[in-house]
Amino acid sequence: MKKNNESFKESAKVYFWTFILVLILNQVLFFGACLNAVCLVAALPHVSIISFFLGRYIIRSEIENKNIGSKLDTTKAKKNEKQSLVDEEKKRLLESLELDEDLKSLKVSFHTYDL
Repeated sequence: MKKNNESFKESAKVYFWTFILVLILNQVLFFGACLNAVCLVAALPHVSIISFFLGRYIIRSEIENKNIGSKLDTTKAKKNEKQSLVDEEKKRLLESLELDEDLKSLKVSFHTYDL
């Protein structure tokens, strides 16, 4: 529930600041910097629509960036885990090879008996 609340707050911030930015740009570029109430009310419908789609794009790109980052972290963790398993196996194999060399160096002779 907390995560959803934080997500909503972040989305609301993005939409709010996107709306303000689009409104200011709209008034400066298309309405000759008219900040009268009549001009602002006339701009609300199309500024709201533009802000909605622009905010949606911004939020989706942020989510994709977070997903890519978490996938990279997961991949790195798996790679590190696999590397540690490989290192452990190498160590075990080297130890067994050293034991084999020790046995060969003992030069134990086997006697065979004919029955």
